[in-house]
Amino acid sequence: MRSLRDLNIDFMAIRVRAIAVSVLLVVISLGSLVYQGLNFGLDFTGGTLVELTFSDPADPQQVRAVLEQRGFTNGVVQNFGTERDLLIRMPPQEGREAATIQRVK
Repeated sequence: MRSLRDLNIDFMAIRVRAIAVSVLLVVISLGSLVYQGLNFGLDFTGGTLVELTFSDPADPQQVRAVLEQRGFTNGVVQNFGTERDLLIRMPPQEGREAATIQRVK
């Protein structure tokens, strides 16, 4: 049985291939950044994040529909934790204060 001390890997023999793979991955990463851009969260764009807990399981589609009826558009409503917990991410709304989303019932 060979020990690790006897192990001899010639890393310099594969240096050109390793550099080529590294350059290819960097080019793909930069291309993706240019093509797709950055997806900024609420920390950078502003907006409101509200966590709600209901006594019964909540339907995100129904909550989203109520928000859109009340004039809050482009919001993201999703379950987190249990089926009773909802997370609402709302981008800044024209002509509305950030606190008004909390008063929608």
